[in-house]
Amino acid sequence: MEPGLAPPSVNGCGYNSFSLSCTEHVRRPSRRVEVSPPVSPETPQRHFVFNGRHFSTTCTMPGRSASHRNCSLLGRSPGSHQRYALSEVPRWAPRHASTPSNGSFRLWSDASFRGLESGWNDSVFHQSRISVQEQGNDGMVRREKLHRLNTNPHSAVEVDAPAALQQIPTNSISAMKPPEMTLERAVNLLTQQNEDTLIGAAAHIQSQCLKSADARRMVYYLRGIKKLLHLLHSDDEEVQGAAAGALRNVVYQSSENKMEVKDNAGVATALRVLKSSRDTETRRQLAGLLWNLSSHDLLKESLNREALPVLTQSVLVPTSGISEGDNPKDELLADDEVFHSATGCLRNLSSSGPDGRKTMRECENLIDSLVYYIRGTISDYKTDDKSTENCVCILHNLSYQIESELPDKYAKNLLQSQQHIQPKAKTVGCFAQRSGKSTEQAEHQCMLLEEKANPRGIEWLWSSITIRMYLSLIARSVRHYTQEAAIGALQNITAGNGVMTEAIAYTIVHKENGLQHVRKVLQEGERDVRRTAVSLIKNLSRFSELHPDIVKQVLPEVVELLPNNDTGRDLPSDMTASVCHVLINLSQRNVNNVRAILSQGALPKICNISKKDSGYGPSRAGQAACLLLHTMWKHNDLHGTYKKCGFRKADFINARTTKAVSAIQD
Repeated sequence: MEPGLAPPSVNGCGYNSFSLSCTEHVRRPSRRVEVSPPVSPETPQRHFVFNGRHFSTTCTMPGRSASHRNCSLLGRSPGSHQRYALSEVPRWAPRHASTPSNGSFRLWSDASFRGLESGWNDSVFHQSRISVQEQGNDGMVRREKLHRLNTNPHSAVEVDAPAALQQIPTNSISAMKPPEMTLERAVNLLTQQNEDTLIGAAAHIQSQCLKSADARRMVYYLRGIKKLLHLLHSDDEEVQGAAAGALRNVVYQSSENKMEVKDNAGVATALRVLKSSRDTETRRQLAGLLWNLSSHDLLKESLNREALPVLTQSVLVPTSGISEGDNPKDELLADDEVFHSATGCLRNLSSSGPDGRKTMRECENLIDSLVYYIRGTISDYKTDDKSTENCVCILHNLSYQIESELPDKYAKNLLQSQQHIQPKAKTVGCFAQRSGKSTEQAEHQCMLLEEKANPRGIEWLWSSITIRMYLSLIARSVRHYTQEAAIGALQNITAGNGVMTEAIAYTIVHKENGLQHVRKVLQEGERDVRRTAVSLIKNLSRFSELHPDIVKQVLPEVVELLPNNDTGRDLPSDMTASVCHVLINLSQRNVNNVRAILSQGALPKICNISKKDSGYGPSRAGQAACLLLHTMWKHNDLHGTYKKCGFRKADFINARTTKAVSAIQD
């Protein structure tokens, strides 16, 4: 998927690489990009009925797929893979007789569906209809054929097929039997003029491609993709929907087919129809098609260029409710399933690199709609909504390297606003030295984000409102990726080196009391979420004024994460290295912080970790542990304490620790 977001785009991963800078300057922040989990969707069973050109469907939603762990980027270096781009899933989506919006119908990746084999034939479409029911958890397909006699265009009378055939000679029945529908025949039928024929042919292709990668390849070799794209130009919405559904499955996990869609101007065609169509089912299929296309790296640039305005104005704005009341007609376009697919597409696109992030940040109403939607689900206590996961993952990716990629006009405005809110130096009391110290403390206490009541666009990425939103998601959501993305976004916006980053860090810790939520994650969260939380703490620990809060609120949980050695399976080496870097930052200047670390029983663990190799020399965790030991020995007041605990100078200053220090100084 995508290297950073590529995050893996929605699929892939590799975790932070934290460089070991010199003990006096171990303040390098970690950033995170998203990498998505691999796809292994379960197949929901659906009840499908084809009657004329009307479909009804009920479904059992798929269970959560196994994660591969690519998705968030906690504690990652700029060069690591980014995560959280969603995966694609093929789908059988029959047309609804009605299309109510169902809030619970939000898929992580589009739900896959066990398709049915149809035997439709264009020569009998005008006189008969086949009713096929697929039901039951056993996956069995039960067919019931009904002969349909149309008495008028608006009503149909069903007559038991066997009774109608009793008057026909036996030797005539076989002659009337329609030829078997094959994939090749279905593709050939796509050039017919009859709408029923076109719908049946497209439905057969959709069904076959759902079940078989060979069928997808066959459609390519039969040149069926161009024919299906041509059907999107049809004036008949049901033909459009059937063609979109077939294309959605045809391109599933097929780079060849995706490029064929692109080469035939299929992206522009799909976007044009999505923008103009008012039919919910057609829009669902088109949004799903775009989602599947967005997982191909070579398509992300064109999708970023062409799709953002359409997806934002035609899907995000109506469904998020951000413009509620402004345009009642557009509000009719709101649909949870379309929104889920559209945000899945954007989640992939947000992993496309600096240019892609820039384009998305500048797209009018895109970030605003995402934030508005998330805040709405928080207010409605629906933080485990799957579209909320997509939205926060997009914001997470867009916050990656935000400081370095921030447009100059915003950087200047932020610097001026921070200077404006900082208090002027004043002489306090009778003693100049004391007064200067008090002034310095006062300035640090005021290093908070300026409250802006109505942020717009990119301003949301560092707004104090958004910080509170992330903390609410961490506290309330139980979804693994939602939590990880929310913490990852906080990690990204605290990874810079400017005044803005410092203000954000102070706001998280002092104003919003965010460490209480991070502590809970360290205690109860899944491993990848804890990994991201440690990376956030690492960034926060670069600011010495925050050390008392970190020691008081999360130090026991941080030390608890240290394994007894560097080969323990309970903690990845890079996560162990991050924990050591947190402790290095805390140990730099304050002897009381070192005492607190000792009281947590960390020293034996640190010594064990420092002695472990990776096979090519000291592991990253081992090197970080060596730096930590070297830093701890600098505090002369503690040498006696170390001795009482059974440790000697050689445990702190030895060939390994000296080499580690020399390596970062070079």
